[in-house]
Amino acid sequence: MPPNADTVVVQYPRGATALIWVDPTTDTIVTTHPGLRTALRRGVKDWSGRAVFPDGGRIFLSALYDHLFLNGYPVRWMNVLALRKGWNIYRV
Repeated sequence: MPPNADTVVVQYPRGATALIWVDPTTDTIVTTHPGLRTALRRGVKDWSGRAVFPDGGRIFLSALYDHLFLNGYPVRWMNVLALRKGWNIYRV
């Protein structure tokens, strides 16, 4: 994870936490939750109802935050300095 990365943090009902951010070296969406990859690849809708996909980078991240929030998930937009070592990351 790059320094000062904008990151969406979502808490799932069973206690799992997922971090999602844009990797600037590959310009891809990355997550710490393996099961989330499939859902993210399907894309989400933005406020105008247009489908946004992971290749949209930061626009996708913003639409994802809105989507998760509107579906009742506890979600935060954070500026994270570093990812804890030892966490697996999964490219979407």
